[in-house]
Amino acid sequence: LNGGDLNWVDPNSLVPEFREQMANAQQGVVTKPFKTQYGWHVLEVLGRRATDSTEQAREQQAQSVLRNRKYDEELQTWLRQIRDEAYVEIKLPGADQAAQ
Repeated sequence: LNGGDLNWVDPNSLVPEFREQMANAQQGVVTKPFKTQYGWHVLEVLGRRATDSTEQAREQQAQSVLRNRKYDEELQTWLRQIRDEAYVEIKLPGADQAAQ
């Protein structure tokens, strides 16, 4: 997040408490603090726009979600592989002399 800026966000992607506050917020007015499972928040709605709910838009959103999920899975697999293949040797100062 950029200083708390969520940019344009789909209300359906938010927890219910946040979604409700956003729906009731007046544009350009900072809300009173409210709590969600993620902590305390204040909210200022800077603008509203209609969402594209056409079939094509839903398909693009679904493809994006699947692509992101696959990317995350591949990233985790790659990181696990790198960790498994890593060789770490720890050398403590003076350990060579103590072994003699």
